[in-house]
Order: sequence, then structure tokens, then C-alpha cells
Amino acid sequence: LHNIVSHPIILHDLRSTQRLAQEVTAHGAKAIKTRVGHSFIKDLMRKNHALFASELAAHYYFKEFFYCDNAILTAIFVLEILSQKQLPLSEIVAEYATYAKIPETNFKVADKEKTLQKIKEVFSGHTIEELDGISVIADTWWANIRASNTEPLLRLNMEAHTNKELQEIKVKFESLLQE
Repeated sequence: LHNIVSHPIILHDLRSTQRLAQEVTAHGAKAIKTRVGHSFIKDLMRKNHALFASELAAHYYFKEFFYCDNAILTAIFVLEILSQKQLPLSEIVAEYATYAKIPETNFKVADKEKTLQKIKEVFSGHTIEELDGISVIADTWWANIRASNTEPLLRLNMEAHTNKELQEIKVKFESLLQE
């Protein structure tokens, strides 16, 4: 990450842990949140002359590789970090896994727009972003519910400072999505 974050702009999709943006900022770069999907990410990279972008689905995009994702280049960077740190990858990653997070969860709903509107109403006391679906942002947690770009589903991602809080918020969202 230290070698990548030498440029002022790094992109990440909105499903990524908030720890990612915190690390990017701590290393002197600007973190910009993007919609999910390679076409959106590559377009925004070009517009912002971003050096690097990441997507939760394990796609890593490099300016030097024509703003495209490249698994081999990513593997080389990971191997370099492993050789420098002399630690198992699990230990290196654990240092950055500071928040509780659910895996992306899919829901089939009868009316996607009605469901998204209901979520906006229920959580109207929180910050609402509509970059890609609906993101509800609180002081110690966030959730994003968005329509799949490829399937007839709503996808839920969420993260909280503690597992207890994550489970409480998850129950609220699941009840809205399973009605």
C-alpha cells in the first residue's frame, strides 16, 4: 500500500471497508468513493487521473495498466509485501480488519424502488447517499443497499465499529428487505 499511495488520488468502491479510506488519507492521498462496476471505476479513474482503484470483488485497477484491473500486478505487489514483512498474509490483513462487516447479501424483493424508498424513510434521521443505490451512514456504522447490475436482486453491504452493533443494524435492514 505504501508504494501505491504515493499519488494524490485513490478510488474504492462504496462497499469497501471505511478503514481503506482512512489508510489512504493517512498516507497523504485522497480517497474517492465510487459506484460498483469496472466501467464506472475506469471512467472515474481517467477523469481524476487516479493512480489506483480497488473494488470489493477483488479487482485492482492501475493507471500504468491503462486503468484496467490486473491480477498479476496485484499478486506481485502482495508478494513484495510478504517478502518485506516476513509474516503470513492473514496476520498482515488482520491488522487492517478493525471493523465488523457482513458479506454481501442478496435479497429478492417484489418492488425494488418501493423497498429503497422505504429504507430512505426509515433511516431519514441519518445521512443518506445515493451514489449507487442507498447508503445510510451513521457515526459508527454504514449500510448500502443497491440493485444488482447483473441480476434481479438488491444487495446489502454493511459495516459497524462492533459486531454487536452490526448485528442490531443487520436485523433492521433484513426486516425491511424480507417484507
